[in-house]
Amino acid sequence: MEEKGIKVREIKNFVSLIKAIRSDEVGWFKYQGKTIFMGYHGGKDALGRTRKKRLYQRRRSRGLCVACGKKITRKNPRTGKPYRLCDFHQEKFDRKKQQ
Repeated sequence: MEEKGIKVREIKNFVSLIKAIRSDEVGWFKYQGKTIFMGYHGGKDALGRTRKKRLYQRRRSRGLCVACGKKITRKNPRTGKPYRLCDFHQEKFDRKKQQ
């Protein structure tokens, strides 16, 4: 599984697996030679957010570009918050709007 880019996390005891689930972690876990997959029901978490929306919000809150995850240095002068997209993606989307 690890060749395909899927990370398998080793769990030492069942209590640590329960703590990981409660802390909203999902993915592959290995426990006593068995592989367990924990995911969101229907792909949505308790707040009804999909994987894409969770990724968008996580990147946005950390000041990263929502398209590529690169750190954003410039801030919006009106709001004082970092822009949503990096310079490259801003230019890319601006070009699409002009055409």
